[in-house]
Amino acid sequence: MSFMNELELQAYGRVAQALARHAYAMAESEDKDYRQAFPNAPGPIYYHWSTSTFEAVAHDLWRLGIFRPLDQTGAWAYHFVFNCTIDEANLVAERNAAAGPTLAELLITFINLFADFGTQYWGFSTNPNVPFGLNARLTPTFDALASIGYLTKSDQGYTWTYLIGPVMRASYFDEDWTAH
Repeated sequence: MSFMNELELQAYGRVAQALARHAYAMAESEDKDYRQAFPNAPGPIYYHWSTSTFEAVAHDLWRLGIFRPLDQTGAWAYHFVFNCTIDEANLVAERNAAAGPTLAELLITFINLFADFGTQYWGFSTNPNVPFGLNARLTPTFDALASIGYLTKSDQGYTWTYLIGPVMRASYFDEDWTAH
């Protein structure tokens, strides 16, 4: 993992917290489906559905110590519980960043998750030059990303900058981001 300055580390924590917030909402809505298999599990149970994006979320949050597996087999698990509150997830991620994904890798998971599973509810967009996210649920994350140059903030909302281009291309948003 490469060294991050204080603002980058704070943004890293906020991105991880956004992933945890999404995972928590998903886990709460599906908890009863998995409670029978794990009756003593504390808190809601997150299951990644063997879907690549949700697997990436689980993998990143597990590496950061935000998730704890319930059914670990080797380096793999399907079901997880939270090791911290969502409000503390950013601090846990900052503390454990050396064991976690790089900022770019975490951003790829973030882009993939919210582009596919959260554009309206979470106020998210992958379009260049189109403001989004004004007063959105992800405002703390957007503000943190703006503080390190990935977004600009205006009265209309947030707009991605050229810095996000490699992440967008790695997330297969090639058409919109080839010129960036």
